[in-house]
Amino acid sequence: MDGSNNTFQPLLIPRDSEGYVKSFTLSSYNCSEAVEARAFFEQYGFVVITNVFTPEQCATTISDIWNVIESFTGKSMRNDENQWISQNWYRTGLVQEGIIGNASLWTRQILLNRQISVLHVAFAAILETENLLVNHDRYGMFRPAKEHPKRVTMTNLHLDMNPWNYIDDKDNTQQIEALSELQYKSDDDWIDENNEPGCAAVGELNVQGLVNLADNLEEDGGFWLVPGFHKYIAQWAVEHVSLRKKFGRHYQFLLFNKDDIPDMYAAACHISTRAGSAILWDQRTMHGSRANASLRPRFAQFFKMFPTQHPSMTLERAEYRRQAILAKLQEANIDPNTDLTPLVRFHDTLVQIQTIVFNGIECLCLEDVQHRFPSITVLCIDNIQLAFLRDNNGTQLTPLRIEACPDRIIDAIEPVGKSNDVVHTFINHIDIKMQEMNKKTDLILANTQETLHRIKHLMTLMYELHEYTTPHYFIILPVNDHSWTSINGIQNLFLLQYKLYFLCECSDEPDKLHIAPHDGYTIKQPKEFIAHYGSYLRTTLQIARGLLSVGGFIIPQSENISTVVANTLPRFIKEPTNYDDVNNKLDVVEKVLDQTNTEVTHIDSSMIQKAILPETPLQGAQLRELEVFLDRVDDKHSLGNLYRTITDNGHVRWVCLEHYNTIGFSNKMSEYIRQFESIGGKFNMQRKEAILTGNLTTKHVNSFCDALKNGFTMLTLILQNCSVDIKDLDKLFETIINRSSIHQLIIFTIEVRKWKGMSKFICDHIEIYFKNQSLKVHFSTNNQNESMKLFIQILKQNKICRTLNIFGYDLLINDQNFLKDNQELTTLSISHFMNNEFLNKILTSNFLLRRLKLSFWLNSSSTLYTLCQAIQQNNTLVELDIMDHTCVDDKTGTIELLKILRKHKSIKHLRLHVYHIELSNENETYLIDSLLHDTFITHLRISQSIISHELITAIIHACQEIHSLIHLEFYNSQLIEDDISRLQLLHTNENLTYLSISEQDYWSTVATEFHNEFPQYQNITLEQKLEQYYNHTSICLDEMELIDEDMNIIVKQVIINKQCQLLSLQSNKITSIGISILVNALNNNHTLETLKLGNNYISDNGVNSLVKILSISNNNTALTTLVLRNNGITDQGAEYLAQLLETNHTLSWLYLEENQIRDDGVRILAKTLENENNTLKMLVLSSNKLITDTSIDYLIPMIQQNQTLKKLWIDNCNLSEAGKQRLDEVQQSRQDFYIRM
Repeated sequence: MDGSNNTFQPLLIPRDSEGYVKSFTLSSYNCSEAVEARAFFEQYGFVVITNVFTPEQCATTISDIWNVIESFTGKSMRNDENQWISQNWYRTGLVQEGIIGNASLWTRQILLNRQISVLHVAFAAILETENLLVNHDRYGMFRPAKEHPKRVTMTNLHLDMNPWNYIDDKDNTQQIEALSELQYKSDDDWIDENNEPGCAAVGELNVQGLVNLADNLEEDGGFWLVPGFHKYIAQWAVEHVSLRKKFGRHYQFLLFNKDDIPDMYAAACHISTRAGSAILWDQRTMHGSRANASLRPRFAQFFKMFPTQHPSMTLERAEYRRQAILAKLQEANIDPNTDLTPLVRFHDTLVQIQTIVFNGIECLCLEDVQHRFPSITVLCIDNIQLAFLRDNNGTQLTPLRIEACPDRIIDAIEPVGKSNDVVHTFINHIDIKMQEMNKKTDLILANTQETLHRIKHLMTLMYELHEYTTPHYFIILPVNDHSWTSINGIQNLFLLQYKLYFLCECSDEPDKLHIAPHDGYTIKQPKEFIAHYGSYLRTTLQIARGLLSVGGFIIPQSENISTVVANTLPRFIKEPTNYDDVNNKLDVVEKVLDQTNTEVTHIDSSMIQKAILPETPLQGAQLRELEVFLDRVDDKHSLGNLYRTITDNGHVRWVCLEHYNTIGFSNKMSEYIRQFESIGGKFNMQRKEAILTGNLTTKHVNSFCDALKNGFTMLTLILQNCSVDIKDLDKLFETIINRSSIHQLIIFTIEVRKWKGMSKFICDHIEIYFKNQSLKVHFSTNNQNESMKLFIQILKQNKICRTLNIFGYDLLINDQNFLKDNQELTTLSISHFMNNEFLNKILTSNFLLRRLKLSFWLNSSSTLYTLCQAIQQNNTLVELDIMDHTCVDDKTGTIELLKILRKHKSIKHLRLHVYHIELSNENETYLIDSLLHDTFITHLRISQSIISHELITAIIHACQEIHSLIHLEFYNSQLIEDDISRLQLLHTNENLTYLSISEQDYWSTVATEFHNEFPQYQNITLEQKLEQYYNHTSICLDEMELIDEDMNIIVKQVIINKQCQLLSLQSNKITSIGISILVNALNNNHTLETLKLGNNYISDNGVNSLVKILSISNNNTALTTLVLRNNGITDQGAEYLAQLLETNHTLSWLYLEENQIRDDGVRILAKTLENENNTLKMLVLSSNKLITDTSIDYLIPMIQQNQTLKKLWIDNCNLSEAGKQRLDEVQQSRQDFYIRM
């Protein structure tokens, strides 16, 4: 400012040769450069500090910014500019100002950034104190607008304060009162905390800041300011008192138009910085942002720090602030004691260790790491050894320490010599054990009595194992009868089909055992399986021969097994000649085992080593890996239809249902029930159901857990209106999952006390099903965050479950964190998957996922594209299953998936369902090529297709020549008789394990199977609700969390018995399967007039099922109103509905709002209504965001030609004002027509 005339003169900012503003690098907050930085700050009103973020921190933060953006949009946008459409960006809040969201952000990365020591040093240097608090602000992202002018953000100048209050107030009373009253119950409070700088009379310094995450040049836009304005603000406020009337006294954020202050806009300068640099500015400095005119996005994170010692920071405010931060962290599933501290890895162990601040630098001390891992001496990142901090003389500081890197994994390394010694000791120990095991393996059982004695000894060892994941007894047999002499060579042995059979462990006496009631599991890799389990199979082979000779489990005696169990036994047992047949099959198995060691030289050496096992039960990882070799991976996780139970002496056994009832309910049960009731529990013997209520003390939990471990048998445990400490809850969960017979855990309102009872969370409703190695969860739609916290506690205690089954509509956007601590889980099955961001994070995280199964997934191009992109970045996945209840209809996406899998290093098995294959189209051509040259397609289902002779030839090649395809299904497809015969011969010759050719539609088959799978299903709440309806006319079952299983109840009670006229099932969890069940009841229905299915998960497949019934004129003569709002319906579903409108003559009102219908879907519907339909009166397409002005050309002739249609709702779509004007003109031409726009 020039003192002679008191007019503002803008300052010239010093820059380097590349155009970047002069900057400073600080080693501490009071170093010599800090003095220079403060002087620069006082002169210009800002300063640039370099190297605040490392390049890795910048890159990680940019990735997190995309994560936040995509969480708002629900779209994968970072690599797909096709998604950069306006309606997606508007959800982020960044369109106007480039700032993401309207509230403070609380991701792990943004919190880690707020703790970066160099950033703290920068603020401390300017504020001249290390005792600082950090505010919680947001990210910024300015889209590149050089080639897309519509992306420009608003160029602006503003003040985060009221300058007139600043000069008028005599003291800081207003500031102190405003800040002291903050309770942080609203996100606005974090903004208000920023915008109260006090008054000029006190002269308090307030500093704001940001860090640019990429090089930011003039053309990139972004931050600019008026240099030196902080010294001129008082005079400027006086000179511009007219603006005060515009903003008033209460505004603390003042955004100025260029017309109001043209001189300031002319004086403002862009602050160009390198990536990782922080810009700190005096809050009194007028500043803002400019539009990005380059080809590069601009990324930033905003900060403010302020001294802890301030009159407004009362104890009450500080406590409100602390509690609000803790609540935000809990909401984001972040534990401040663990998630925001450095991760240290030693071998396969990953731990978090707290840091210490020395001289303003956050440090990780070597001795703290050594307390956990005593032998380590070195710390590394990405195999680069980190130097310990030194003083100015080069001497290592004590204690030895490195600068903390909370967003990186630090590897703890021990000396090479010591590590080798440990390895040699371990190998020597293994050698000794192997010698002992080989001696045991040489023992041969001489006669039947010795066999039985040996088996009993093995059983005793078995029950003492601490491994409960899988039944321990199994044998293998060839599927078909083969004479050993007819088999030419060992290689042909491995081309035979084998099945694995489990045994029911129902008795201490081995001759009382029997085969499990299951038809066995096909072994999909016989060679590898036999190499892996060869020695153990020799033992079970001897057991089988011994028991066969005394009429044991192979031919169950009538006194040992009931008719119910016998009816579900494998077919070979029920045949009258089974003795000789089984003996012959055992001969084949014995020859395979004998020949394997001597003739199979090309088997991997590690497999041979694994085969040298003792004649003792398998345990640990060997048992858990068993399912890897079984075809279909036992989708129902039945494991031979066996149930895990606990004996009186605390041993785990796997038994059939009949013996479960016998063993599980022993004489001790009465005693256990009395103990259970003494702690307030209730037990229902008929349902095998236990209920716990009230306050559960440590004593109660210990007593109950001991009973469960020692034989207290139940199927269901209900925790209802309980209160429990988190440590006790962890113990209860550990016992339930790993050591009990409980199959279902239901929780209704449980209060979990944490941190000495001071903090807690309450879970309303969650149901978890434990089925052998599988864990399946259902959440309530209410309070999902709390349910997820409880579920995470459950997963932390899991030691045996390998598969997690979860529903896509239960997944929150950040739920991928729940898997990070559970390395037991290797298989993830998601039904009704609809969250692209979740899948992307799972597949690109450190989670060791081996198998992924997606059922009923919303098969759109974006979903398939996201899957393809995520798979490319994953190197742990072995099996991908997108077959069950899923059809890949995106031809381009199918081809892209097959191309990616051809180059993928880890994925070996693909289960695929495709439909609408036509002769010589691109889809068929690439599928043929893949079957001929790739080995990853193991299971293939084809629906609604025309099957060419060339495709059949490729299938035969995949089965017969490269032995990759083992499972094949056709539904509603056209095959010629000769090709069917060729496939059947393939199956007869055991080149194809499974073959099914059905003329039915696939969805009809699935609905039938689904109905049969849950014959005993009950929903007491639903049944009680239906009993309340004395008036059968209208029945509303909205928001009851109904699932597909409930549809059988509704069909019987509502459609058949009550003959209702209006049925509302909105806001539930009904899928296309549930609709398939419902529509069967609508066949020949003449009463139901209104069907409301809004806010479910019906998708195009469900619409198809509806259309097939409603299109037949004789089937339904009553339905007039159909509500399908928000069901994931696309253009394919619109095409199905168009078919309905061609033939149905009763439907008058059709509601399709909030779906994913595009212009092409509108075209199909409009064309049908224009030419084929004269009954529909109202069509609702509101909030289909993908409908654009293109649709108007289809709608206008429809409105002009169809005189029956009276109403069209198309509001909240992506129509321009000009497009709406065109529709309005057409509306004016018809007096009886109304368009809602």
